[in-house]
Amino acid sequence: MTDQIKCLQEEIGRLSPENRHLKEETGRLTAENRHLKRRNSSCYVQNECLQEEIGRLSTENRRLKEETGRLTTQNRHLEEHIRQLQSKGKLPAEAVLLRQDSHISQTTSEYKRENAQIIPRINFTTQHYMTIEAKNSEMRAQLMELSQRLQSLNEIIRFSSDAFDGEDTSLAFMEPAESDSFLNPWNLSILNQPIVDSADIMFQYLQY
Repeated sequence: MTDQIKCLQEEIGRLSPENRHLKEETGRLTAENRHLKRRNSSCYVQNECLQEEIGRLSTENRRLKEETGRLTTQNRHLEEHIRQLQSKGKLPAEAVLLRQDSHISQTTSEYKRENAQIIPRINFTTQHYMTIEAKNSEMRAQLMELSQRLQSLNEIIRFSSDAFDGEDTSLAFMEPAESDSFLNPWNLSILNQPIVDSADIMFQYLQY
């Protein structure tokens, strides 16, 4: 009986540093998890703003294209009307035609110039949005991995705590990953990718 108590005490002494190490690692991962959640939330807001800007620029681009098409059609109709009047001898030479054509061409050129300025802005905003979305997806994957590692560490801490007085010293403040909207696989398809099995993670930390 004495030998069993001695062995148990030695086992408790061996598990104590490991337990402290696991708690420290869990605290570090928890802080990193919170930081990634804040960054993810910030990127989500920024993505919404970029999507609104892309929509606004696309609408403006369509409006300018429609206006350019309308002016081009109007120009053709005026040219045809002037030719008909000239053929009937009701207009002098080409003075009216040149004046009308100059005005419409100038207006059309202005719309085309505005359109040419909007297109690069759309391309730049779209590229920026794609970059932010790629970073956002990467952070979602990191959040999922960190949450699973935290859960595994909590399980290890609970298991090692049984060697002491039976008190549960695991981190009760940890929220389940399923309750996090960023980690809900029904909300974010990007998270439906293979993650390292939690049993493998537990084995890795037990080797310390």
